[in-house]
Amino acid sequence: MLLIVISSMRFCLAFLSVFACCGPWPCLLGQPVSSLIAVTDTTVCTLNDVFALVEAHHPIARQAALMPARAQATLRMARGGFDPKVYGSYGQKYFDKKEYYTTGEGGLKIPTWIGADIKAAYEWNDGVYINPEDKLPGGGLGTIGASIPLAQGLLIDQRRTTLRQAKIFAQTAEARQWSMLNDLYMEAAKNYWEWALAYNTIQLYRSSVVIARQRLDGVKQMFLVGDEPGIDTLEANIQLQTRMLGLSDARLDYQKSTLNVSNFLWASDGMPLEITERLHPIAFSDTSMMERGNAALLLDAYLGRVEENHPDIRQLRYALADLEAERRMKVEKLKPKINANYNLLSEQFTFGDARSTAFSPNNYKWGLEVSFPLYLREERGNVALTRLKMRETELKQSQKILEISNKLRSYAAEVNFLTEQILLYESAVAGYLTLVRAEESKFQIGESSLFLINARELKWIEACEKLLTLQAKYQKATLGMRWAAGNLYELE
Repeated sequence: MLLIVISSMRFCLAFLSVFACCGPWPCLLGQPVSSLIAVTDTTVCTLNDVFALVEAHHPIARQAALMPARAQATLRMARGGFDPKVYGSYGQKYFDKKEYYTTGEGGLKIPTWIGADIKAAYEWNDGVYINPEDKLPGGGLGTIGASIPLAQGLLIDQRRTTLRQAKIFAQTAEARQWSMLNDLYMEAAKNYWEWALAYNTIQLYRSSVVIARQRLDGVKQMFLVGDEPGIDTLEANIQLQTRMLGLSDARLDYQKSTLNVSNFLWASDGMPLEITERLHPIAFSDTSMMERGNAALLLDAYLGRVEENHPDIRQLRYALADLEAERRMKVEKLKPKINANYNLLSEQFTFGDARSTAFSPNNYKWGLEVSFPLYLREERGNVALTRLKMRETELKQSQKILEISNKLRSYAAEVNFLTEQILLYESAVAGYLTLVRAEESKFQIGESSLFLINARELKWIEACEKLLTLQAKYQKATLGMRWAAGNLYELE
């Protein structure tokens, strides 16, 4: 298996030792160094260093980190629908110096997972004008019983639906967090490689300026001793000025790209970090290409996991599950409401009284509640609307799968295409460098001119600059495959 190494800058280094003589660049940002985590011990800021800072302190990353907590709070609220409830009431009425009544009730209600509610209560009342229907034994009346839905609410009810949807929301929140960080990482990576491209371009033009200045000095010396015509000094000076203009443009691009990367760097206290000149990205001579065929292998692996793992598809899948829970609840409302309640009674029920009468099946109270809309227009309309929403979500999911699959294929094709182009330009850079050296050798023996040397060298510089651009595009394309697959950021 051929390992393609990005080696064009090796030719530059072999030709010019000045490429590496850019001076020390210790790592430092505008904020305290202690906030830089892994990048504090090195002069080079890698893409992983940027990712670490983005995940730790970027506002969008912090916002995404809040989603699981929000989901847990929602789940806790839904479980509150099954919390036991203690209740009580007490009332008196006095009028015309007479006690009309004194009433009181206290008890406990316990919702259950099967839809029934269990109730235990104690009631008492007293007074001259008590409604005969509400009259109780002197010691009060104890009640224990249950209310059970026999039709609507037996298999599913609003409490159970809300809890199920809250659990789905927790899964959706995780997928949404993954998706947000996946997109954030991709934006940071694009800006990082633009920053790296600008940095490497500066190094190339710095080297070319040093060459042009050295050549101008040499031509001047040869003119003074009469070996070269004066027009060659003008030629050498124009080349120096042209390359200095190129270096100036490269510095402007570097400053812009540095500010763009700074947008993604934040300190732990919420203050933005600023990149200074003492921090720089990696040199492309330190990066390596993927092996041939890896793009195709990754494409097959990613395509096979799109429906299962991609965060955007997972969100749509959870949306369908949420709508399915809603549909079941609305279909349940097509049934009639039939609620039965049964309560055992005990008179002379007083706490701590050993002589209290025990609950007996001979003392009870029961009832039945029935209701049913005649046309069910609201209920049928809700069911139809939910089914339409589910169909819309299914179509959206199919479209999203197709878009992601095609995007993956597009990035894979770009990676293969850029791999071939980089190989060609590496060969071209080596060839142009050989021509420059040959032309210089001919110039030494008087068989060439300064114009031809500059022309050859200009082609070499253009090829090096194009190669740098291709290398940056390749890095972005390889990361683009992972981003399109939803794997650029993977939750542990």
